[in-house]
Amino acid sequence: LVRRRPEEVAAFLELGEALRRAQRSLDGGRLKDLSHQRHVVVAALARTARQLAEGEGRPVGEGVVHEVEQTLHAALADSEAAAQWSGGRLSTGLEPPVGFTGLPETAPVRPPPERPAKQKQEQQRREPEPTPEPEPSREVEQRRARAERARAEAEAAARAAELRAAEQVLAEADERVAELERQLREARTARTEARRARSAAADRARDGDRAP
Repeated sequence: LVRRRPEEVAAFLELGEALRRAQRSLDGGRLKDLSHQRHVVVAALARTARQLAEGEGRPVGEGVVHEVEQTLHAALADSEAAAQWSGGRLSTGLEPPVGFTGLPETAPVRPPPERPAKQKQEQQRREPEPTPEPEPSREVEQRRARAERARAEAEAAARAAELRAAEQVLAEADERVAELERQLREARTARTEARRARSAAADRARDGDRAP
């Protein structure tokens, strides 16, 4: 796959970098949106790898396809794994980090115990009025802008990788159709020649029967 599809591999690596940047700066909702694109791209590349292997006469089972998908997920999750995979230095498949989904891990939060109504009223009387939240600082705005850029880059890389994978599948299908059409033309030509030969043989047989 790395050798035969360099453009798709390059787009895949860009997607991995963008996703890792997004995971460091975006919230869970953003990353959840990107996870769908990640699964689509991984499935498309695994399917392409399987087609390439089968095109060379090497059937690929579901177990191998799963191992390829796991390796691709690992390459998306870790830059070192991506470098090993793209450099062709793997002797075995890789495993993605445990629980890697593209979403930050958070511990479940238990709701506070319900307080009696009287205690609530006393607490409300003691609590001061909330102070207004300060305006977002320049640093916060800059982080927000970087997060938006990272999200846009990740989405663009995912769309580009998905498009290239789809175009490759379409090109291979077109090649197969062209090959089948060529075989069909050859078969029709052979059928026409066979009919002509049969007709000529029948004519010669009739001429022989009429000879004195």
